[in-house]
Amino acid sequence: MSKTMQPDRMESRGFTLIELMISMAIGLIILIGMMLMFTSNTKVSNALASRTERLGDLYLVSQVMQTELRNAQAGSISWSSNVLAYTSQDGDSAQFEYQRTSNDRLYWQRPGFANFEEVVRELDTTAGMTVTGTASGVWTVTLRSAYEDENRDIKTLDLSFKAWARN
Repeated sequence: MSKTMQPDRMESRGFTLIELMISMAIGLIILIGMMLMFTSNTKVSNALASRTERLGDLYLVSQVMQTELRNAQAGSISWSSNVLAYTSQDGDSAQFEYQRTSNDRLYWQRPGFANFEEVVRELDTTAGMTVTGTASGVWTVTLRSAYEDENRDIKTLDLSFKAWARN
C-alpha cells in the first residue's frame, strides 16, 4: 500500500515544540546581545558628546582670553584673588573673574563696560582657572573642566595657553 492510502500514518508537517523552544531561546540571546551593544554604544556616545562640549567651551574661552590679553597694553596684566585684570589698547580696564561656586564660572568684564558677562560655567571646582606669571610678563593660563566618562567616572580636561601683552 502507498502512503496516501494509510490513514493512521500521516506525514507530520511544521516544527516540533522542542525546535520552537530552541529557536526562541537563540532569538532571545541575540536580542539581549543587541540590547547590550546598544546601551554600551549609547554610554560611549554620551560621554564623547560631554567631553567634546566641555573641550569646545574651554577652547572658545581660551581664544577670547588670548585675543584680549595679547592686545593689552604692555605690563598691564595682573593676577590676584581669582581676577585676571588687564588694560586694553584704548586704556579701558577689563578683567576675567573666576568665581568658585557649586559649578565654577568665569565672568568677563569687557573693556569699556561696567557689567560682567558669564563666559563659561561648570569649570572644575578645585582649580577651574589657574594663572602663573613670569618676570618677563608671560602669563600661563590653565582652564580645567570635568566630564563624565562612559563608566560615570569624573575625568578632567585641561587647556593651557600663554599670553602676553603685545604693546
